[in-house]
Amino acid sequence: NENVFSKYNILTVGEVGGGASPEEALLYSGYSRKEIDMVFTFDHCWANGAYGSVNKKDEELKTDLVDLKRTFAKWQNGIMNKGWNPLYWLNHDHPRLMSQYGNIKYHQESGKMLANVLHFMWGTPFIYQGEEIGMTNVFYNDFNDFKDVGDQNYINEVKKNNLDINQAFAYLRRTSRDNARTPLQWSNEEHGGFSKAIPWQKEVGNQQEINIHDQQLNEYSILNYYKKCIQLRRNSLYSDVIIYGNFELLFENDTNLFIYKRVLENTTILSINNFFDKEVFLDIDFKVEEVLINNYDDYNKNIKRILRPYEAMVIKI
Repeated sequence: NENVFSKYNILTVGEVGGGASPEEALLYSGYSRKEIDMVFTFDHCWANGAYGSVNKKDEELKTDLVDLKRTFAKWQNGIMNKGWNPLYWLNHDHPRLMSQYGNIKYHQESGKMLANVLHFMWGTPFIYQGEEIGMTNVFYNDFNDFKDVGDQNYINEVKKNNLDINQAFAYLRRTSRDNARTPLQWSNEEHGGFSKAIPWQKEVGNQQEINIHDQQLNEYSILNYYKKCIQLRRNSLYSDVIIYGNFELLFENDTNLFIYKRVLENTTILSINNFFDKEVFLDIDFKVEEVLINNYDDYNKNIKRILRPYEAMVIKI
């Protein structure tokens, strides 16, 4: 920092990996340290149990929402006022967010809900390419399509020990790092509009349904929901409370709802998120002054207390 960073008007970001504590992270990124500006942690990246799930079926995996919420809250409260916090879901070394914590059957609803959870916490949001349109994991049926060295090592083990091929494919499709390294789906054209040539990393193959071009034209797309979240953070009456407000996790032990409060002086907002594909009763007493954003178009602020699958909103109370 003394020799390089401090001489430029730049932002520096590092990582402390998984298992590090906020206190350890502050040794690198605390305001008083004058080293780097913020650091990533990986603690929240495998809360659905996919990591190491070689012998499990997809339907056996379920996100431990209580653990996920506590992890986010630990970093929110552990870093606040001592350093700055990066907000992100997953990166180039993890599966796609939609396939990890979302639900392709509720593509728009779950994709928007996950954006809603992240963008109204305290810190700087990072969006991994393809996340903003709800890109999914791969559907590869050929071991040669997997390029990652870790995958190839696992495939060699499968072949050497005559392990179950179908089980191996299922595991790779939900955990491979290649999931996040597929070409960005710009359009519904061949190779997702990424290239006229065959890309080195094979595309997912669902660009007809999921692509940037179509979502740009759809007012209610996941992409445009992300834009609304960013606009609320950057340039709205609520920018200050979103950027600087205190964070408080509500209903910590609820297994379906991810709800938190942001408070700055006389302004209070709630981010309310149903994390799963079933209706949930919202047992909370509040008066809604304004709905800042919501992912269902027919929200009624006066009577709504049943949250539909993946329903999400931010409200001023």
